[in-house]
Amino acid sequence: MAYGKAVVLTKTGAIDDGYHLVHNHNILLVEPNNLLGLEQAFVRMLEDKNLREILGKNARETALNHLDWSFSYPPKNHRALARG
Repeated sequence: MAYGKAVVLTKTGAIDDGYHLVHNHNILLVEPNNLLGLEQAFVRMLEDKNLREILGKNARETALNHLDWSFSYPPKNHRALARG
């Protein structure tokens, strides 16, 4: 996300725990164990350049503004990411 790339994720408890991840805004979410849904999300992403760009841009903003980098490895990664 911090690299500005579009992301497809399966829904987990972490997503519900305040990571600011929103389907069709900064990621595409798929129900767990839904292989068809996962395939459809990847195909949608591959076929829609505009969607990839919007999700990537929003994902980067979310990562830089809402995620906690204090426990990342290596700890200073966020500074390099902020430079783009």
